[in-house]
Amino acid sequence: MLQLDEAASDRLRDIVEQLRDSRVIAVLEATIAGVWHANTARYEPSDLGDTPRSLGITAAENIRELVLRQKWGPASTDELGRDVQITAPSGSLLVESRGVNLLVKKADSMVSLVEPDWSGFEWATESDVRRAAARNNKARYNPLQIGGGTLFDGAFPVEGDPKTLRDVILVWAGGSSSPNTAGWLGLPTESADHPWLAVQQIWWHQADPGSSQRDHIGPTDPDADTFERRPLPQPEIRLKPKPKTAGE
Repeated sequence: MLQLDEAASDRLRDIVEQLRDSRVIAVLEATIAGVWHANTARYEPSDLGDTPRSLGITAAENIRELVLRQKWGPASTDELGRDVQITAPSGSLLVESRGVNLLVKKADSMVSLVEPDWSGFEWATESDVRRAAARNNKARYNPLQIGGGTLFDGAFPVEGDPKTLRDVILVWAGGSSSPNTAGWLGLPTESADHPWLAVQQIWWHQADPGSSQRDHIGPTDPDADTFERRPLPQPEIRLKPKPKTAGE
């Protein structure tokens, strides 16, 4: 069960608003959606031996390269705020905007689009940059009871200030049987039992019929202008055609 810290959730909402203002979320959503749509269209387990893992790896590589190009392309001024910096330390996409550090991670492989199991994330087995993000957040704000494994309930003083949290991870998901994607922004923390301080859904593109989408995490106002209510972005994604085989 996902337990969220109220103060961290407030901070996350501010971060989401900031990243939307600088168009970081819009660019990432459009790029991820376009890449996944293109890659699932050419996904051929039977003929080419594709696997869900290879599909995810290819998509992650495509997303990193295309987002890096966004900053330096001719339309970069219109697409991203001038304060946005994009790099790839140790091969991991990093987007920096006004003191916020954003990393990108694909959820585990899945056939149909579903929400990830948030309690199943283990930062100890993740990349150095993701472990560092969780560790940094814990150092800035730690609402966990010492040894209790439960979120702070008022019995102990809170360590740090949630307003200083700055490391977020965009977790996106896509099923191999569908071109649709979903994305969440979360504040990771270094805890075996509760790896997230807060999580907010930022888009969900036309969930598959009968999918096991869980309770919505994020804006609940039916009139809110949320990304899942907007048309699917259509970025220009060009992929090389597969070489023709003899006889084609």
